[in-house]
Amino acid sequence: MCYAVSQPDPVGSKKVSAAKSSDPKPAKEARGGRRQGSQEWPEFDPEGSGYDDRTARAAGMTPHASPGPNKGHMGSVVHSTAEERARLRLPMDSYLVLKGRKHRSFPEHVAGEAARGYRVIKRGGRYWSVRYGLSGGGPAELYHQSGE
Repeated sequence: MCYAVSQPDPVGSKKVSAAKSSDPKPAKEARGGRRQGSQEWPEFDPEGSGYDDRTARAAGMTPHASPGPNKGHMGSVVHSTAEERARLRLPMDSYLVLKGRKHRSFPEHVAGEAARGYRVIKRGGRYWSVRYGLSGGGPAELYHQSGE
């Protein structure tokens, strides 16, 4: 049995709704570590095994609906923003990688990027996909298939 309780906001006069349940078990986690029924995602770790749901959703991505191996999955990259390109000295044709380095399909992602003429680099604490020969001039750590 679940019910909602309104609690006053300690800072202002707005009320905040908090759900309570008589079931002591915690909510089951959905893909990406997000609690089912919640719009909150944990902080993404580029070195971890997760997926950056927050950035994917902010970019307007939705899970693939068509049947096949990608059904329910979202894309692996989003195009870099002008601010990111300027701050990190990335080339115009660069993409933010949404999978963590320890994600089970990260090696396949790197191979797919290489097949389309891109390489995965690390800059500013995140992984980026940039076209071979373009690095934007800033320091970059090239991701090697072995993870070294």
